[in-house]
Amino acid sequence: MNSSIETSGPSPDGKIIDDQTTNVLLLLNIVSIYAIVCSFGVCTNVINLVVFVKQGLRDTVNMTLFGLAIADMGSLLALLLMSLCYNPVFLYSDIVPFKANEVSYLLSGMPRVCFTRIISWCTAFISFERCICVLFPLKVRTLITPTRTKWVLITIYVTMAASLIPVYYTTRMDWKFYPGRNKTLLGLVFIKNREMIDRLTFGLGSFIAVCSFLCVSVCTLVLIVGLKKKSKWRQQSTMAGKSEGASERDKRIGKMVAIISSIFIITFLPINAIQIGMSLEPEFGKGKRYTNIFHVSWSFAYIFEAISSTVNIFIYLKMSSKYKETFYQVFPFFVKSKENEQKTEDRE
Repeated sequence: MNSSIETSGPSPDGKIIDDQTTNVLLLLNIVSIYAIVCSFGVCTNVINLVVFVKQGLRDTVNMTLFGLAIADMGSLLALLLMSLCYNPVFLYSDIVPFKANEVSYLLSGMPRVCFTRIISWCTAFISFERCICVLFPLKVRTLITPTRTKWVLITIYVTMAASLIPVYYTTRMDWKFYPGRNKTLLGLVFIKNREMIDRLTFGLGSFIAVCSFLCVSVCTLVLIVGLKKKSKWRQQSTMAGKSEGASERDKRIGKMVAIISSIFIITFLPINAIQIGMSLEPEFGKGKRYTNIFHVSWSFAYIFEAISSTVNIFIYLKMSSKYKETFYQVFPFFVKSKENEQKTEDRE
């Protein structure tokens, strides 16, 4: 998979989307929608990071959500940089000494791929952790400890970053002459056998992405079924006291994780569908018969991905009383705004 979206050029006949429509859609999505969604998402994830640090990173759930927020923000920043590089004002400007859409491949495209894979496996891990909590509530504290969680997160980050080393080996930046602009600019250069190495690298990456997606899907399904069973059991039970309070807390966290995982499944479904389509249809790719719909499909898929990395804060505020309490402590302005709104409603 080539993560760098480029505006379409001449392609074989039989296009599903013509060149003009393709260019308009790419300009709208990449330059406008990416910038808006990603800017807002970066702000929400900064808030998440501040709140989680304030709460402390001793709890396994907080640690994983903190790692997820870092990956979300990294992915959004990469897409934001891509939006800047593909802005026509910047893309065709003589101010910068590089070919923006080529350089963005290494500076934004590949980091986005890395952070997306980290998001996938962090979501898979927290879904798995909640499954263990529901299925084996008495053993989860010994199986999933803060130390083990820390090392799992470190392993995810290091492994996903290492998986892209071959790309940076085969693809580099160097000075090139561009006849169309009659200038020498910094652009991409490739080594020999690049296609074979990249094919293996991206093939393995697609397999990793699909595996994490399936893992999240299975764990989410198990989690939802387990929560329903435990809910029925509680309705028939006469237990009360601290144990009931603890189980209610686990239930709320389980529901929150289930919603986060479900949003991940929905928003990452287009990306996985495109990757499967690329493997099934040889002509569905960059510079091939269906190149226009290929680029447009990816541009929309990235929007869903950006939304997934943006909306978690609303889930936390809605479903986590601890998060909400810390949020209002750190950002008291929102409490005053809420009170003023309430007073206005009462007057009306």
